[in-house]
Amino acid sequence: MKNHISNLLDSINNRKTITLEKFISSLGIRFVGPHIAKLLAKHYGSYENWYSADEEKLMSIIGVGEKIIDSLISFFSEKDNAEMVSDLASQLKIESVSTNTSSSPFSGKIMVFTGTLSMERKEAQAKVESLGIKVSSSVSKNTAFLVVGEKPGSKLEKAKKLGIKILTEEKFVAFLQKSI
Repeated sequence: MKNHISNLLDSINNRKTITLEKFISSLGIRFVGPHIAKLLAKHYGSYENWYSADEEKLMSIIGVGEKIIDSLISFFSEKDNAEMVSDLASQLKIESVSTNTSSSPFSGKIMVFTGTLSMERKEAQAKVESLGIKVSSSVSKNTAFLVVGEKPGSKLEKAKKLGIKILTEEKFVAFLQKSI
């Protein structure tokens, strides 16, 4: 019985871990969806830095405009909202953003996925982004890698014409294992 309780508690504690990006996005702040949350998380790196941000710091973030800044200021100027965010943060383990991707040999490279992968697309994207690789939805001359799953689309032909390095899903998984 102790083992079952221990497993249950471990499972509950594992669910209390959340990325800074997901935490910010889940607050329901007007104009702050997943994309803006990602920009904020990358810029500030940690919950503490983000929570203590001021208007001047927000204005320095490329992609964060006046409407978003006004919305954030309005949200946190309400005492109940600020307390709720603080209380919620104290109950969770909010993961800081890894900032050492700029030293990665893949930093700034662009990767595109096509076809059906056995892992979820979001999971694959998160893994390569942690290496500093940017993910795009279309193939261009700037694309460094194309990962090909089952039933690939026209992206494969375009990548072949442009001479882009093509990885099968198996090679992609091996690439991740070597790089992480």
